Amino acid sequence: MGTSFATQLLSTDVEPEEKMWRGVLVNALEDAGSKSQDRKPSIYKCDAHAWIMSNVTDFYTVCYYSGFEPEHVKERYKMAIMKGDIQFSPKNFAWKKYATQFNKYRNCKEVESKKYHRKHLTHLRVAVDLCTTAFISNLVTSI
Repeated sequence: MGTSFATQLLSTDVEPEEKMWRGVLVNALEDAGSKSQDRKPSIYKCDAHAWIMSNVTDFYTVCYYSGFEPEHVKERYKMAIMKGDIQFSPKNFAWKKYATQFNKYRNCKEVESKKYHRKHLTHLRVAVDLCTTAFISNLVTSI
């Protein structure tokens, strides 16, 4: 996301609590910047992206506690996407969709509903296997 932003994030002259919150922010940014096509990194990547782009209170809280303006972090993140530093592939999204469906299946109690979700999972797994791993840039800044 740029050397000046990284320098600010890694600054050593901040309080320990602020460093900890910066670590949370850095972890999310690293997850979003992952190039992995595997299941867990793809899920973490999509979750981190959704968290950064959302208007949830905890994102704003983490930014403030880490000494950053949330809108500035979002703008820098969007710029990184537009520059192609952060990219997503259809396989990343397919894994996230599969994980969401798997959670529905796992939490389902009714037998018929569980069968439906299991069948849907099978289709989604095939879709993951058939997905391209080509990266797409600047497509997801509006989520």
